[in-house]
Amino acid sequence: MRGPATTAGPLFVSASLPCAYDVCLPEFSLIPPPGRPMELSKRAIRSDWVAMVASTGMSGTNGWAKGPGKRNPVTGWFADRKVNTKILLIVMTMAVVAVTVGATAITSMAKMNVATTYLYEQNLVPMAQLGDLRQAYMQMRVDVARSGQGGPVVAQVMAILPADDAAIDQALAKYTSSDMTGREKAVAGYKAEVTKYRQLRDQEYLPAVKAGDDATAQKLVGTTIAAANKGMADNLNALVAIETKSASDEQKAANTAYSSARTTLIVVLVVGLLVGLVLALYVARLVVGAVRKVSYVAEGLAVGDLTRSADIDARDELGHMAQALDAATANLRDAIGAVASSSERLGASSEEMSSVSAQIASSAEESSTQAEVVSAAAEQVSSNVHTVATSAEEMGASIREIAHNATEAARVAATAVAGAETANATVGRLGESSVEIGNVIKVITSIAEQTNL
Repeated sequence: MRGPATTAGPLFVSASLPCAYDVCLPEFSLIPPPGRPMELSKRAIRSDWVAMVASTGMSGTNGWAKGPGKRNPVTGWFADRKVNTKILLIVMTMAVVAVTVGATAITSMAKMNVATTYLYEQNLVPMAQLGDLRQAYMQMRVDVARSGQGGPVVAQVMAILPADDAAIDQALAKYTSSDMTGREKAVAGYKAEVTKYRQLRDQEYLPAVKAGDDATAQKLVGTTIAAANKGMADNLNALVAIETKSASDEQKAANTAYSSARTTLIVVLVVGLLVGLVLALYVARLVVGAVRKVSYVAEGLAVGDLTRSADIDARDELGHMAQALDAATANLRDAIGAVASSSERLGASSEEMSSVSAQIASSAEESSTQAEVVSAAAEQVSSNVHTVATSAEEMGASIREIAHNATEAARVAATAVAGAETANATVGRLGESSVEIGNVIKVITSIAEQTNL
């Protein structure tokens, strides 16, 4: 079934879909536009087609002519990749973002773990150890103070002081087992004050209390022992202050690491998502743009418009499809141009054939007239043939008479030949006589010349 006629530029094309071998292909045929005669349309089609080629820039079978536009090397390389490669690039980009975010998070968590471990091992544990040291120190002071009661209490105190000293030494050893950077002076001062205190206690205070010399004991408590106690307390306070400041610094460093890690994670995540989104939008734009251009050309083919072109220079699957479609459209345009030229020549040949047909009709009429004349002549010839036959019989009789006469003539001729031979002999003899007469005449002439006769 032939579809509705449509126009494509200066060419008027009618499209239909014939099917052969279960495959339907578009068929295009030229029809004249409304108001234009077929003969005029045929003559004008070729010029219209040439004008359309010149105005639209179509070049041979290669489709529409393209300018020497430059392609961006990056976007051009990306556009030439296959569709699945583009999708894989998007997935790989998002995977890189995820790996980067994960690696950053793991690194930040590792740093925070190191900071937390350091805070525990170098600040929290030493603070607890300082608390144990202070408790052991205070327990020793309480026991020494109880010795001031005198009597049997002094012996009890002296019995438990070695355990108090061991507790202090053990707590101090645990504390100094960690990093003592920045704490050396306070530790050395505390050790010196402990040694001084023990010397005053064991060598002066306890002997005075044991001897009942309360005045000396009270004087020692108010002077040298008080100074030693103050020195130990000051050094312990200094160590606590150092540990507190170190813990505060570590907390600030941990907060800074946390803030930096959070900022890094947010930046990497946002940048990665933006890159992935931009890449996805770009790929979608490439794919959808190519599909729309191909659809535009296909819609034009469906309605018989052969002037459309996808104009896609990408070398992916969609680019190859668009270029093949442009080449097919260009070949179809050239084929219709050739049909237009052939139609023009066919129109001229049709006019010449009409003229020849008229001449053939005239020649046929003349041949009919000549045939009638030939028929009359044939009748005349038949009559003449009958006459000739009669004449031929008469001629046969005459020929027989002539043959008889010829026989007689031959006999006479033979007789004449015999007579001629006789005459010839006679003439021969006459010739000889003539020769002799000639010789005689020569002799007479010679004599006459000699005698001047």
